[in-house]
Amino acid sequence: MKFYMISEDKRLIIKEQALNFEETSAILRRYSDRCLICLFQGLPDSDHSLPYCSKQTSVRFQDESAEYQKIFKDTNSLALYTACFYCYLPQELCRKWTRQSGSRKYKKNPRVPKYTYPNFVLLTYLYAKTQYEYADRYRYRLAERGIVYSNRVKEVSYLGEEVELGEIQSNRLFHEFSIGIKAIIEANDDLA
Repeated sequence: MKFYMISEDKRLIIKEQALNFEETSAILRRYSDRCLICLFQGLPDSDHSLPYCSKQTSVRFQDESAEYQKIFKDTNSLALYTACFYCYLPQELCRKWTRQSGSRKYKKNPRVPKYTYPNFVLLTYLYAKTQYEYADRYRYRLAERGIVYSNRVKEVSYLGEEVELGEIQSNRLFHEFSIGIKAIIEANDDLA
């Protein structure tokens, strides 16, 4: 897996668009125990977790998420130590992982019995790429890299690339998630 450095001018754009650690933590605390799809669509009852949602739109996003998860797994596309395979948060942010001292490597934390934010990043990303002006900007970023929007294997490869995002070892999926969730929140007065 290649490590892509981001030029200084693009780093400024990313800094403006992407979430910082505190913003990410606040969003996770506020929204992770609710059905993202119902919440983002402004439906009155979103106080249930997404796996238990029976609305057709939610089921469609869950199915799409399962497809992306399979591609990530089959192609081994996530750069090492950039994300948890269950919640897709950077391992630095996922409570299930602890960094080994003096290393880039992480190990599972046995004191944390389950993942706190299952699939939150991937589902939010999938929803965002169908909504708002984020979708157009995302398609443009893919086109810049020569990736056809409908080619999921190449898209997943792009999303799995390691990027430098501040002090957090991360990948493009988390970067796209952070841009997408900000766009969703800014476009929805009820979420702000």
